[in-house]
Amino acid sequence: MPVVQVFVPATDDVADRLDRTCRAVADALGLTPPDVIATHVLVTRTVRAGHDDPVWPVVVVHSSARPPDDVRRAVAALEELAGTWSPSGDAWVSWQEQA
Repeated sequence: MPVVQVFVPATDDVADRLDRTCRAVADALGLTPPDVIATHVLVTRTVRAGHDDPVWPVVVVHSSARPPDDVRRAVAALEELAGTWSPSGDAWVSWQEQA
């Protein structure tokens, strides 16, 4: 079962973001949305030199080994989704394979 940590500021739509995160990963891996867990990790401040109040979503997936093409699809889907959470479209997505 993939577990996804979503590091973003608090917003009114966090539950919706987590739901869309589960669905994106599930679609990419051929799972059902309930087979994916997403958690919100509150970010109270982000600093990026030269930028005012940046929002830089960070998404980390923890999962058992998956086929490389599935991982690439999931990461690409999450990069696209998380990019919509930032005015600049910037986001960072990482896949952490667990033993």
